[in-house]
Amino acid sequence: MLLRDLDYVRARAQGLPAIPGEYVEVIDSTKDGINPWTWASSLRPILLARGLRFERLDKKQREMALGQAAEAWAAIKGRVRFESVADRNPQLLAEFRKNLTRFEFDLHLCSPSSFDVAEWQCSKCGHVWETMIRNRALSGSGCHACHRQGINNNNVSRSMAPPGESLADLFPDIAARFIRCLKDQTRTPENLRIKSNLKCEWSCHTGQHTFTAPVFAVSSGAKRRCCN
Repeated sequence: MLLRDLDYVRARAQGLPAIPGEYVEVIDSTKDGINPWTWASSLRPILLARGLRFERLDKKQREMALGQAAEAWAAIKGRVRFESVADRNPQLLAEFRKNLTRFEFDLHLCSPSSFDVAEWQCSKCGHVWETMIRNRALSGSGCHACHRQGINNNNVSRSMAPPGESLADLFPDIAARFIRCLKDQTRTPENLRIKSNLKCEWSCHTGQHTFTAPVFAVSSGAKRRCCN
């Protein structure tokens, strides 16, 4: 296969972009579902005929060879050095677990625009999820669990009563009958808004029993039928 004045052979698992040149032939293993290493092994007679060696590589040697080939190919195409995800987004290295599309390709061998799906583990909460490499490297997506927790924390923060507007500040007599918040044990009359919909346990104003009701229902003055 000839590219201008270069004699080259290339096997790859994904389709290649158009390359200028009069004599260009591309092996695209995607169409036939053939592993690129099968194609590479089939080139053994060609290499031996040219006086070159052919050696079977282990996983680590493959990764090194792929990295060197990627840089060489980028230099040939545009004389521009290949920029990997590891180069552009080194912070993702700590959360990368494995490439699910091409297991032998890590972040040193994938470009930031790669459509490969990878498995990630959050360095903060340990949550494991799957998403395309480009979603993390280009779009900046992160841990879904941390995102949900962030939304929850924001909602909790917004539900906290500001100074002077808590149940304890505005209705100290009702606050005295507060027993506990059923959903969040950290919520007290000192940080509950009077219109909060959080369900709590209260002591009846008669002192004879307890009941559960949202804060807003009690602060509005509504009495239970049994207490009338």
